[in-house]
Amino acid sequence: MKKFALLVNHTKDPGLAVTKAIRDYLNCAGASCLVPDKRGGQAEGTFLGIPADTECALTLGGDGTLLTAAQDLFREGLDIPLFGINMGTLGFLTSAEQKDLPACLDCLLADKYIVDERRVITGTVLHEGQPQMTSPALNDIVVARAGYSRIVDLKIYVNEELLNLYSADGVIISTATGSTGYNLSAGGPIILPQTDVMVISPICPHSLQARSIIVPGYDEIRVEIGRRSKTQSDEAIATFDGQLAQQMQVQDCVTVRRADRTVKILRMPGNGLYRILRHKLGSVNQ
Repeated sequence: MKKFALLVNHTKDPGLAVTKAIRDYLNCAGASCLVPDKRGGQAEGTFLGIPADTECALTLGGDGTLLTAAQDLFREGLDIPLFGINMGTLGFLTSAEQKDLPACLDCLLADKYIVDERRVITGTVLHEGQPQMTSPALNDIVVARAGYSRIVDLKIYVNEELLNLYSADGVIISTATGSTGYNLSAGGPIILPQTDVMVISPICPHSLQARSIIVPGYDEIRVEIGRRSKTQSDEAIATFDGQLAQQMQVQDCVTVRRADRTVKILRMPGNGLYRILRHKLGSVNQ
């Protein structure tokens, strides 16, 4: 690899010392390294001007930075592999820590890496049958209550068949990649990222029986907002990878299905999910 884009979360590297060090190291190795600006500010927003011939997009920040980059590349139709350098907290999606520099850069320059293809889902919010918003998600699509604190009624359909009714704070539709995100915090299972499934996990359900449900990746899921005795103008909000959001009213729904493209994430040999779980979840101290 000789052509890189470095996508930076400026709040994680406020003085850009790490950014400049990475760029200078790659330049000294004979590679190019573009640092794109962002629309909507440096903390949040869309990465701009990533060339289509970029061989690898490095993300510097945490999982959120990588998710933003994945959204941007997917919407632009760019099939550019991602490699995340973690400067955040857990970093389940990122492939290296700051302490791994510059060894991980040497591996990329020498084409010594593994490519993981991660499944992406697409959600469409419908109001009175009309699409209001469509967005991809690498991690999850969440439908959660809006407004003042109370539960929301949700009808979950799989392939147009009613699966369950939840009175809850919301529901998470997660990919295998996103199973270590919000789904994990909500008590859902950890799924190996190469598994082609989706996980339906209720958030704080008002029931002793509600559990996460795993469905095949080719299924279509629909989440419909039910009517309660007291309603408000905005009953719920749908979020996509925690990046984009759409307000929802009673009888609005969001349909979720498998996208026709994947996102490629690069990692170093020996740095798979099992090793990440050992270290991130603290089950083994090494």
